Amino acid sequence: MVSPTEPRARLLGELRQRLEQAHGLAQEVRGRMTAGETAEIELATARLETLAQEFKVLAEEYARLEAAGPTVDSRSVARERAALRDAVAGLARSSAIAGGLLERMVAVSRGRLGMLGTATSGYLPSGRASEPDPRGRRLKEWV
Repeated sequence: MVSPTEPRARLLGELRQRLEQAHGLAQEVRGRMTAGETAEIELATARLETLAQEFKVLAEEYARLEAAGPTVDSRSVARERAALRDAVAGLARSSAIAGGLLERMVAVSRGRLGMLGTATSGYLPSGRASEPDPRGRRLKEWV
C-alpha cells in the first residue's frame, strides 16, 4: 500500500490505474468491433477519451512534483515505477494487436465494397460491362 507521505508514488499508482483501465477498455472495444456493436464502441471510446484526459492531468501533476522537489526514490516509488512500466508494455502489446485487427477489417470491408460496387453498376462509362473486382476474393483449386 502506498503511504500518503509519498505523493510521487501515489501519482504513479494513479497513472498505472488509468493505463490498466485503458487496456481493459481497449480489449472491450476490440471485442465490440468484431461483433459490430456500434453504440457500445462509441461509449467505450468516450470513456477512453476521458481516461486519456485524466492521465494527462496526472502526468502534468507528476512532472510539476518532480521539478519542485528532490528526486530521491523510495521503495514505494521504485515499485510503482516498475508497475507503471509493466502496464505500458501491456498496453503497447494490446495496441499492436488492435491495430492489426483494424487493418484486416478495413481490408476485408474494402474488398466487399469493391465487389458490391462493380456488381451493381452494370456498365462502365465506356459502354463495356463491368467485371467484379478480384481483390478480396479467394481462389479455389478444383481437382
